[in-house]
Amino acid sequence: MKGKISRHRFMENLARIWAGLPTSTGRSYYHGHAGNRAVITWNEFDSHMKSIFENTARGTS
Repeated sequence: MKGKISRHRFMENLARIWAGLPTSTGRSYYHGHAGNRAVITWNEFDSHMKSIFENTARGTS
């Protein structure tokens, strides 16, 4: 949140933790392992994260 990494890098890092989140390719980092897959699109994920980042930058939540 302090701008040390980009929003998209942050999202890629989260996708490596939670199999249901997509990477920028649109697929889960763990796609196909034990039935894992992304459950939202990259655009949906980005939209939600953009809102969070903007609200945090303004000091609201």
